[in-house]
Amino acid sequence: MNNENTPDKNEVLGVAEMARNLAIILNTSVVYHQRHPVFLRAVSDRWPEIVQVLQASKGSVELIFWEGQVFFNGVSVEPGNTMLKKLTANLNGKGVKGLAWSKNCTQNELIELVDALNNEVGKSSGSLEEALRKRGVKSIREIRQTAVDYSSGEPEKTAAKTEETPKDRSRKTTDSPRAYQSAAAPVFELNMGDFDSNENVSPDKNETSFRREREEADVDQEEDPAVSRIRSQCHQILTDYELGKTTKYQATQVLAEKFKKDLDERTHEIRQQTEAKIKRLENIKDLVMLELEQRALAALVITPNLRVLSMNRSAKELLGDIEWLDVKSSLAASIRSGGDKETLEINGVYRQAHVIISEASERESGTILICLEPC
Repeated sequence: MNNENTPDKNEVLGVAEMARNLAIILNTSVVYHQRHPVFLRAVSDRWPEIVQVLQASKGSVELIFWEGQVFFNGVSVEPGNTMLKKLTANLNGKGVKGLAWSKNCTQNELIELVDALNNEVGKSSGSLEEALRKRGVKSIREIRQTAVDYSSGEPEKTAAKTEETPKDRSRKTTDSPRAYQSAAAPVFELNMGDFDSNENVSPDKNETSFRREREEADVDQEEDPAVSRIRSQCHQILTDYELGKTTKYQATQVLAEKFKKDLDERTHEIRQQTEAKIKRLENIKDLVMLELEQRALAALVITPNLRVLSMNRSAKELLGDIEWLDVKSSLAASIRSGGDKETLEINGVYRQAHVIISEASERESGTILICLEPC
């Protein structure tokens, strides 16, 4: 590209990834408030990719949101991307036309930006600029007047002049902002002739990358945060491989480690939830057995194969501290008969047995509560 202000394709790809991450974070904030662990995890997972773009930029990263597109230095990044269309509509609906990000931006400032957009901007007469200033955010600012005024009918020329070439003149706009849009969009088209000949990327890889980028444009952003996070991670790793920044082995190794980490975290979370449920059930069981004990009822809980799970003190005094119910006992015979109430002789004592059988899809997972009432 002959215009020194025109970003190269790697910058455009990086900024597109940054814009997608911003869209994911904002969408997550619609469901989870700004201090919820799910939202904070969405920010922390995407923050390294945002920082990478900011640190690689020559100056501040200025994003312009106009007519369903995100512009960076006059170039539309991923025109037609559903995710970016929604991002632009969301911000424009709050009166935000552009955001400038400096290299010194912090993760907390990003959270403050989201909080301002959700809880202040568009709900009062104050602007985003004022909201950010009140929150002490210095590294993100609202762009209210841009070098190219996208809201007016005629794009203004920048003060800095650069030598025009036939290629630059072919991209000049007419007096219509839509003409500017259609002229800017081809800048992002990955024209193989525009690539440096000494770049270490094969045409096949560029075509594959561009095709995948186009496929992603059709993905609706309203998806599970965990799915979007994994998809974003895979996208970054595959992009590095296609651009020759990593080998196939390294890419698969990183993917495997990420999946293992996510799986371990999810397994640990499920284990904790399961242990908490078991603890609650144990507490409920103890309360029930104690209540039956206070009502002078001998009670025991068994499985369909007659294994004893729990007994209160009265049941232990009547039957002994047993682990299995004798299959030849009158109590076992009563259970097999399917009756719910029957008078039985147990160790020389007559008791009325009340049998409650739980419903379960599988017989092995069912339980039976037996209460033995004195006659």
